[in-house]
Formats: sequence, structure tokens, C-alpha cells
Amino acid sequence: MCAEMAIRIDFVLKNDLSELDTLRNHLESLAWQTDITDRCLFQMNLALDEIFSNIVHNGFRDGKEHKIHFRISLSDDILHICIEDGGIPFNPLPVNCPDTQCPLEKRSVGGLGIHLVRNMMDEVDYRREKGRNILMLRKQVRKKGEAEGRGGEFRKSAAENTYSQ
Repeated sequence: MCAEMAIRIDFVLKNDLSELDTLRNHLESLAWQTDITDRCLFQMNLALDEIFSNIVHNGFRDGKEHKIHFRISLSDDILHICIEDGGIPFNPLPVNCPDTQCPLEKRSVGGLGIHLVRNMMDEVDYRREKGRNILMLRKQVRKKGEAEGRGGEFRKSAAENTYSQ
């Protein structure tokens, strides 16, 4: 069996929430080119919207324009997403999952978005390299017409900065 042809897109966004539409357009274009399911597109949109919004809100304190780099590729039904920014060092992986059973008025602020990303993606890795945050996401995708399923909860692997299902 021959390997599926890889598709790759690279793009850069400013640290401004007005760029969310551009991000969604890139994802929709990828979905159209690859025929991935609407569910996979929704999960990618939700995860990347959350990550991008967190970078915009928390990554830079100087009020200046900064660039956030995205590299997304799909090969053999595995989606690889790499997001790089030169913002404040932040490893989202050690952040505790929120207690979703706790009433809203008693919950502490933060952590829900990272929890969503962990549940939308199959694997999440982080590293800090040369003054840049590098977040890598992986997800097995389904094509339209294939059966869809969802794996179990995330478990932290032996490598401190990796979560996988």
C-alpha cells in the first residue's frame, strides 16, 4: 500500500484576535483539500482557537505586534500541528485539569481551554527552544465516509512534556 501524499501549510499570524478568521480559513482550506470530517475540523478549530487566544492574551506583555508561526501537515491520516511564538515561556502541560464536577461559582479561573485541547488532540508536546515556545499537536484524522470514534482520556506519558491517549 502506498503512503498518502503529504499536505503542508505554513502561515504566520499577528498576535491579534482579529486573526482568528484567518486561522479558521487556513483550517477550512486544509479540510477541503483533504476531505477530513466536519468533526475533525471542529476539533482542530476549537483547539487552535484556544491556543491562539491564549498566546494573544498572555504571551506578550509589551503591547507590540508579534508573529505566531503555524505549520500544519497531514500525512497518512496523521495531522501534525506546530505552533511557535517568541512570547513569555509557558508550558501548558503541567497545568492541572479543572474540576468539571465543581459548581461554576466555586471553580478557579483557567485551565479549561488546555483541558479542551488535550481532549481534542491525540498528543500534545511542548518545548522551549532558542527563546521560543514550541507546541506540537498530533491527531489521527478521519476522512468523510469513514467511521468516527473517540479515544479515552489523556494520560501523562513518561516524558514529562508529552500527553497522549
